[in-house]
Amino acid sequence: MVSDGGTNFDLDGDGSIDLLAGNLAHGGQPQSRVLHNQGLDKDYVFEDRESSGIMCQESYASPTLGDCDDDDDLDLFFFAVYGGARGHLFRNNGAGQFAQTTDEAGVGNVRNSCQAAWGDYDNDGDLDLFAGGRLFRNSGNKDNWLKVKLQGTGNVNSSAIGAVVRIQLGEKHSRGRSKAAAAVAT
Repeated sequence: MVSDGGTNFDLDGDGSIDLLAGNLAHGGQPQSRVLHNQGLDKDYVFEDRESSGIMCQESYASPTLGDCDDDDDLDLFFFAVYGGARGHLFRNNGAGQFAQTTDEAGVGNVRNSCQAAWGDYDNDGDLDLFAGGRLFRNSGNKDNWLKVKLQGTGNVNSSAIGAVVRIQLGEKHSRGRSKAAAAVAT
């Protein structure tokens, strides 16, 4: 399998890093795949979960992950790079499967884009999507959220870039890494 972009993430909140290999698959080629990390008890062996509900589209490129529905499971936006194809949003159900929710979320008109990113543009606690040169504002939900402002010591790394925030609620783990002055744990 030749990947046109991949990412690592925690598919099911078990604290182990899983892999998603995005594939710009032509007919008869392997599709995008989710590789689930079995954790310490199984020597960190990866289980091939195949597509995990991610439909095949020939022009998929790099996947972008973010928790767009604030359920503590990372959701997936896959953009399409050619042929008039559109990007797709897949919601993670928390059990290792994704469901396509592109039209429901109002992001079905992103076409021929080579970039997408999640971020809380309006500082309201939910992730908004930047794709195809446009901002798609997330209208949110009723869930709670936590904003963390990290501050380093001294004058070398006062923004705490690289700091890791780990939160555990019961068996669920959440982790965020500071890449700028503030980090949002999702």
